[in-house]
Amino acid sequence: MTTAVRLPQPQGWKIPQYIGAMAAAYAFIGGLISLTGWLTGIPRLTDWWNTGVSIKANTAIAITAAAVGLLTLVFPFKNSRRVGQGLGLFTLLIGGVTLLEHITNFSVGIDTLLFDEPAGALATSAPGRMGPPAALCFLALGIALFLRASGTCKTLGVALSLAAVGISMLSLVGYWYGAKVMYMLPRVSGIAAQSATMLLALGVGIISTYPDREPMKTLCEDSGIGILARRVITAAFIVPLVLGWLNIQGTRAGIYDSAFGTALRSIIEIVILISVLGWSIQAIRLRELRQRRAEAERQITEQRLVHMLESMTDGFVTFDESWHFNYVNGEAARIFSRDPTELIGTVLWEEFPEIINTPLHAELHRAALARISIEVESPDFVASGSRHFRHRIYPAVEGGLSVYMQDVTARKQAEDALREANRRKDEFLATLAHELRNPLAPIRSAAAILMEHNVPPPTIQSSATIIDRQVRHMARLLEDLLDIARISRSRLELRKAHIDLTR
Repeated sequence: MTTAVRLPQPQGWKIPQYIGAMAAAYAFIGGLISLTGWLTGIPRLTDWWNTGVSIKANTAIAITAAAVGLLTLVFPFKNSRRVGQGLGLFTLLIGGVTLLEHITNFSVGIDTLLFDEPAGALATSAPGRMGPPAALCFLALGIALFLRASGTCKTLGVALSLAAVGISMLSLVGYWYGAKVMYMLPRVSGIAAQSATMLLALGVGIISTYPDREPMKTLCEDSGIGILARRVITAAFIVPLVLGWLNIQGTRAGIYDSAFGTALRSIIEIVILISVLGWSIQAIRLRELRQRRAEAERQITEQRLVHMLESMTDGFVTFDESWHFNYVNGEAARIFSRDPTELIGTVLWEEFPEIINTPLHAELHRAALARISIEVESPDFVASGSRHFRHRIYPAVEGGLSVYMQDVTARKQAEDALREANRRKDEFLATLAHELRNPLAPIRSAAAILMEHNVPPPTIQSSATIIDRQVRHMARLLEDLLDIARISRSRLELRKAHIDLTR
């Protein structure tokens, strides 16, 4: 018979928290730096990569607000829910209004509300107005922030965050390869490189706050699938970007032509991806091997535990929260006069209704409710009270109870015998006191007569005879009492001698 063991769960919840904290910190610091560029008029602070496309003031403000909202999700406090909802609404409002301006070609005045931007800025359709890609990202991220702070529509929140990640990734890949069409609408509008990086961070950060939803659920899973997902997704992002950039640089430098570079890139990608896959498979194999060893050790431990429980001289049973028998050792089965397989899964009160409304019934419920250890003695409810048991009740980790049953019938009988012996001793002492007191009355009367004046000789003789007879009687009683004391102390000496049976 085996028992189930609950294994500890992996503590994967910290990984999403770290990701969210780092993403929020990067976006917040980046937003403040960009705002500082607008306040101080330093162009390089609004165009980190010197591409000519600057981050707009409204974009920096929205990024900063969204980063603070993400921080409230990662590190919640008393009113963090309301703060997160408010910042989410603020972010989606900026993105939605700007997107409406692009669609209707009508300005509502928010683009130059804080800072004036000269006309003719690169990739700018109107002074101070962020491009459609950034506006779409803020609209999606604002809704996602509001939903996450509200705790509703989790799947939609993840989908919107993934959409923002996809848009920002498209722009960043365009910057990485120098493909302007990927981050700039031809001659109309675009998105700054630093804006794309911070929007990507915000999207990833919001996704990390959903550890119970994909993709974070799989990425944080402490399993072979989680290991494979983490390694493959890392390689899938890094390898193509690096090799693609090297291919373009080699082609531009004239080291090789486009066809050779593409073929070489494909071969290297295949080799790297196969290596990553093999590395992951090896890690999964080692993990499974450790798990099999741990399982084998657990089974050995369980077998030892079961052997120990079965060899106990005390009965041992376990119950779940609903009072179903989970385990019954051999001694407990003998006490119950049942086979263990008949009891496993049955309810205690249904199998043994005799326990109901007994002290044992009350103590079992008290231990289950208060989660405390209790000892209680009670008669055997199976054998109609012919035996007595001491029950030691302990709360189990899973919520049920573990009960040890020790047969204390012999001790109970010894206690009863001792009480009976004490009762007989008390009776004996009372009788002895009575017997010793009886001769005192004649002795006292005879002594009183002897103390009188002018007592006739016959009266003196009679009184002396009474005193002598009663004293000999008391002496015999005391001799018997001393013999009893010698017998009880094993100090009675037998004197062996030949005697005349006729005499």
